[in-house]
Amino acid sequence: MKIGIVGLGLIGGSFAKAAKARTPHTVLGADRDEAVLQQALASGAVDASLAPDDLAACDLLILCLYPPAAAEYLREHAAKIGRQTVVMDACGVKRAVYGALRDVLQDAPFAFVGAHPMAGREQSGFDASLPGLFEGASLIVTPEGAPESAVLLVRDFARELGFGKFVRCTPAYHDRMIAY
Repeated sequence: MKIGIVGLGLIGGSFAKAAKARTPHTVLGADRDEAVLQQALASGAVDASLAPDDLAACDLLILCLYPPAAAEYLREHAAKIGRQTVVMDACGVKRAVYGALRDVLQDAPFAFVGAHPMAGREQSGFDASLPGLFEGASLIVTPEGAPESAVLLVRDFARELGFGKFVRCTPAYHDRMIAY
């Protein structure tokens, strides 16, 4: 499987490192900070950089950006994403993401699965990312209209990375529980 990861901070870097440590998948990475991308390449966390022209070849595209940036990235690059690609975000809020993307997702040829890995640490950035960050953690998904095949792809990938639980809910329920 070819995985694209946009945003190589704590969560994105940990997705990349876990995928390289635990799976045979090819990982492409993108980050707004060229030094971070070079660090990810040098460390072996990503196999190559992710350019917009590579999006069509990705089986899974993970957006590890803040909600406004994730929405902006998807809006800007939606036309380049492949029909077979499953797009997953890793934002900590869901209604804001779905609200910002409603028009894009309505006509998108790709599947979108909202997700929130319940993992983290007191540090941030690529330097703080760990291949074992998700070990035993829960991955909450809000698949709002995504086909079951897309949800299962995300579930299977999560299991490969060591997630302990896979929980489905609505964006509204997710946000209420996280706020609580």
